[in-house]
Amino acid sequence: MYYWNKKVQDNFLNYFPNVNQLSIRHHFKTLVDSITATLHHVISLRQLEKLVIECGDFPMEDLIKLLRFTSDKNEIFQYIIRTWLVLDEIPFIIYLFPKLLYLKTGINRKELRQILRLLLSKTHNRTRNLFYLHIRSVPKVHLKEAKVLIESKNLLNNCSIKYINDGLH
Repeated sequence: MYYWNKKVQDNFLNYFPNVNQLSIRHHFKTLVDSITATLHHVISLRQLEKLVIECGDFPMEDLIKLLRFTSDKNEIFQYIIRTWLVLDEIPFIIYLFPKLLYLKTGINRKELRQILRLLLSKTHNRTRNLFYLHIRSVPKVHLKEAKVLIESKNLLNNCSIKYINDGLH
């Protein structure tokens, strides 16, 4: 299900009962209930396998509330897209999703080194399943910095980094 509208009507009742993927493009406001309660009326949150949040202003608090209604979030959520993550949110993402395979996000360029250290650390066991990391909207000059960081620090050996279409992969 792809949700793009900014205002959600609260009169649906499991209108899409078989949905297992949810994309949210805007941090929408509901008329009465919370975002989670409204979505719970439209879809069965327990069935979600893929969650895509394509808005930078979607609060981490709302994400956590949304995840409370899903089934075993450690097993199910393997793919997350967020438009923007800040350094303080990375530990929450790592803790909530230890089986995370794919992470696509934008970050504050000043936090690139710290975020790469956190996500690619050999000693950080919770990110061992991370297969693909895409950091969007990063100038190409940061590619060299990222390569040097990966080679010089105690970071994963079996990773490569490339600059493709305005982002690090």
